[in-house]
Amino acid sequence: MLKRSCLKSVVAASVVSLLVLAQSAHADLMNGEFIDNLSPWTVDPTGAVLWIDADAADDGEALFIPDDQELYPESTLSQIFTLDPESLTLSFDFVMDIIAETDIFTASLLDDQGDALGPFSDEADFFYFLDSKGEEHKAAEVVVTGDTVSLDVSSWAGEEVKLVFNLQHDYTDGEDTYVSLDNVAVSIIPAPGDGNERMPMVRRGDHDGVDILATQKIAEVAIAVTTLV
Repeated sequence: MLKRSCLKSVVAASVVSLLVLAQSAHADLMNGEFIDNLSPWTVDPTGAVLWIDADAADDGEALFIPDDQELYPESTLSQIFTLDPESLTLSFDFVMDIIAETDIFTASLLDDQGDALGPFSDEADFFYFLDSKGEEHKAAEVVVTGDTVSLDVSSWAGEEVKLVFNLQHDYTDGEDTYVSLDNVAVSIIPAPGDGNERMPMVRRGDHDGVDILATQKIAEVAIAVTTLV
């Protein structure tokens, strides 16, 4: 669960996992809720994104952090996977703890050649952009509701993609920015019979505005009640 609090203090108080795993393609997006660790996400560079459990609920979050020694200019978390053929949207929740004035958080979706899918301009390789001054840019396919960002991915359903989250650090002002990420998910078109699809309304035997089937059922109930009395 994401909370708007000083994420810097969470680093020292939380159990941290520094797992960095080799990146390979998966059939579906995996561990978007960061349960127990960051596996199978790839962190670059090592230690630039931490696993934390800020609320001790065993659900976990990914925390993008700056380097105390200012050795790396950005923190990146990524995963390669194949979008389900019935994919509708890709969504995630995030909170930016704004301290520095010039840091930038972006989300990108790349194809198997490393080219951007759905950029908001010809010059950009990301579909969502937010800097620490509050300037926000997003692709036409993106909807932002509160802390949740959703991207329509139906145009690329069935394709192998690389999802990349990035926090760029500018250490010139001596301040830092942190980003907490959670609930990364891909929604799909509901399959028939799963209870989520809309069922058509069928009116049988309708004549002059009277539903004959419904009238028959009412008559049957009335007869049954009279018999019991």
